[in-house]
Amino acid sequence: MAVELVVRAIHTQTPSEKLVSANSTWSVLICLCEHANKDTLLCWPSHKRLKFSTKMGGDAVNRAIKCLVKNGFISKQRTQTSNRYLINESKLQNLTIGIPDIDSQDPESRPSEPEIPIVRDEPVIKPVNKPVKEPYIRAHEIPDNFSITKEMLEWFKSKKFNLDIEEETEEFIQYWKSEKGKKKNWTLTWQGRMRDQNKRFGNTAKHKSKTPQPEGFETKDYGESDTLEF
Repeated sequence: MAVELVVRAIHTQTPSEKLVSANSTWSVLICLCEHANKDTLLCWPSHKRLKFSTKMGGDAVNRAIKCLVKNGFISKQRTQTSNRYLINESKLQNLTIGIPDIDSQDPESRPSEPEIPIVRDEPVIKPVNKPVKEPYIRAHEIPDNFSITKEMLEWFKSKKFNLDIEEETEEFIQYWKSEKGKKKNWTLTWQGRMRDQNKRFGNTAKHKSKTPQPEGFETKDYGESDTLEF
């Protein structure tokens, strides 16, 4: 393929006639240049190849070739097997026309190259804050090391319960270990137990352990509130 011919053909203004557009003759000329020998300027693509390359119909290709021959862009010769085309190089756009010879010019008269602005401040890339998913907590049995924490003690004091926190917590642990119940948050369950026990025994003079155990205590399931209070 003669690359120079193709480039020159791309920049060439081709003729048009009735029923033949300039775009059709331009497409056919480029296709012929793609198949031409760079030395002899000869090519012989088949009619099928021209239709495929230009995406044009057979009649449109024939009319474009006739227009190019009539206006001297190509010469056509019929052989026994196919058509042979000769590209008229003088009809193609001369790419050197209008391009100044920079090397022969006075250095002071040469156009100056545009300065590239220096960007001193780098763009600030803001991090994308993705919502943090809380880990899923499965219900589990009361831990063996369950004990009163500092936060639990402060919460208990803030409620001003009239209970023995250590005895109540010990009974709470023993009850749930025997029941083998499962909860997601044992601190919330403990708080619910403290509230219930204070309602039952908070106003009595004696600790609940010295009073009869209320009926139904064994089957009481202390629920969990939605929020943890401290």
